[in-house]
Amino acid sequence: MASNNRQHHDRHQRKNKIKDQLIYPKVDKEFHFYYQNSGRKKLLKVKIVVPLTCHTNELAHRLITAHNLPCYLLGKLQASLKEFVSSTLCQLQVDKAEQSIHHLKQFGPDVIKDISDHWCKCLQDEVAHWSDHSNKRNAVQSIQLDNGQSVAQVYHALIHSPAMEAILQLECTYASVVKEIVKQRNTELEQFEIQHQQQLEIAIQSGIASDRKVSRLAAQHMEELQFKNAKWNSTLSDLMENQKREFYAWMVRVYNSMVENNGVPTERTLSMPHSIVATLSRAAPDSHLNHESNNHVDNRMEESFTIYLGTQKKTMHNIRLMIGHPLDLCRSAYTGSIGSGIGPPPQRIQTALSLYSSTLNGLILLVDDKPNCYTGIKNEFAMICEESSEFHFLSHPEQLHHIRRSIQKSQSTRAKRQDSEDNDIDSLEMLPEDQHSYDPSVSDAISNMDSAVKAGYLENQRNRSATLSSLRRDSFWDEDDDSVVLALGDFYSTHHSNLSDIHVVYHLVVNDDVKSDRLPNRHPILTGLRNALNTAASNDVTTITIPLLLVNEMTEEMTISWCVKRAELIFKCVKGFMMENEMWSNNQACIVQFLIPKGISEEMFNTFTGMLPGIFRMAAALNLSTTAVHE
Repeated sequence: MASNNRQHHDRHQRKNKIKDQLIYPKVDKEFHFYYQNSGRKKLLKVKIVVPLTCHTNELAHRLITAHNLPCYLLGKLQASLKEFVSSTLCQLQVDKAEQSIHHLKQFGPDVIKDISDHWCKCLQDEVAHWSDHSNKRNAVQSIQLDNGQSVAQVYHALIHSPAMEAILQLECTYASVVKEIVKQRNTELEQFEIQHQQQLEIAIQSGIASDRKVSRLAAQHMEELQFKNAKWNSTLSDLMENQKREFYAWMVRVYNSMVENNGVPTERTLSMPHSIVATLSRAAPDSHLNHESNNHVDNRMEESFTIYLGTQKKTMHNIRLMIGHPLDLCRSAYTGSIGSGIGPPPQRIQTALSLYSSTLNGLILLVDDKPNCYTGIKNEFAMICEESSEFHFLSHPEQLHHIRRSIQKSQSTRAKRQDSEDNDIDSLEMLPEDQHSYDPSVSDAISNMDSAVKAGYLENQRNRSATLSSLRRDSFWDEDDDSVVLALGDFYSTHHSNLSDIHVVYHLVVNDDVKSDRLPNRHPILTGLRNALNTAASNDVTTITIPLLLVNEMTEEMTISWCVKRAELIFKCVKGFMMENEMWSNNQACIVQFLIPKGISEEMFNTFTGMLPGIFRMAAALNLSTTAVHE
């Protein structure tokens, strides 16, 4: 036993000795730099320690200052230093590799295997630690079981099985953990900003600090705030990523148990993961302090109607008028904290059941022309998405990032195509007049080129994709994501599985024109609404919610007359959009929800409901009189 320990100790020492020898030693190398000054050729000799402890550009500045070299030699000196350091390091690597091979030959195969295993493990740990988060998500989403089932199929099977309650309870528990972290972050950042504001006020009111010191203090506060934001964002990202991996592992385990037990998972597999159990045990003593009541009853006004479309082949659909804010359909109704024992709300159950189905729920969200999540309703929507982990799609910021990249690529391609067409037109116009007479098609091409370009452009407008609307020529972009700007009436879609009632959100670009008294039928906003509805109908969205007045909130200038005219316009436009799209003419009934802003009186709500029979063909009500019943 002692001899084995002795051999293991000697092997460990030899392995550490070789590991130390693999580290590059510092060597002094003489650097030569030839330059000309005042017409004379000069040589600078400096001993430099390689590897460098600073950047080559910084070293070049130091050499120019120390040896009084002309400043115009900076670029040449930097390039020469980079080449010198690179060649020296390359030679060190070659020498060290030969030396390492020579040392390895002195030991047996066991030591060589130990060293190779050690470095393989280090490389694996390094790659796993610094790998891209998006690659992790894609790897998780592309999990394939032994029987070929995908994660989407597994989730759809489990959510329609006895395991549904366990899945939804686990999702709610995960959401509670994320909400607690978000709450802590918001509280700390608010206190941090208040503290900084007080420090700035004291510095300004005292009159002792100069403007430069106040500016320096404000810059320092901004850096600290950015650091705290980055720290919390990293914490949230790691938490959501761990929850996602843990959720998928739990789901696969439950699915395998259900397959082995004839469709009924065992109670052991339905148990919560260890991390959730530990979180609940820590939160249990204080759960009565954080518990929030969920006894709020939503008394919003709403009314539903059944309508028919078509003359020969009639299709039946449902229309619903309701008062509320668009984000109310996204905000989770679950308000319990960790360990409160409150289960998922009914809306969440229905949304989960129809996640991987042909009956999706969509929402038209009115936004500005920049696809980010920094201001206004976009920021509020992003905060709602941040309150729970996204297990089935990319996170909301990642989706926006890909959307901006797609916009940049589309606009770049369109700009190149337009430049090519303009060059073709210029080349045709430069032909001599006698050549035009010999070929009539050339002159026709010159005169008809503009109309052809416009026709092709309009055709491209009609063939919009499911993710982005067409991007008009007055849109522009540059290398900065925040400068990507969409045109009026454009839209982009995001997909979600962690919202209350919505699966797909169509972000429609609007401006102050929505407050105008007169909105023509061919206005870009209405055209964008039409394209969004067509895209929704083509992608299994059977329930779509539309802001009836094309505004999210009421203002003083929106009079009764304005509201009536706007509601009539939207009713008629939506009816026309539904009749012209064959997707709405299939046998599946669709639901169109018109969302009325909060603050509308009951009388105005009744006015809107009274307008529907004059625009849509309603289903005839069956009146069972007393006489008819007796007969």
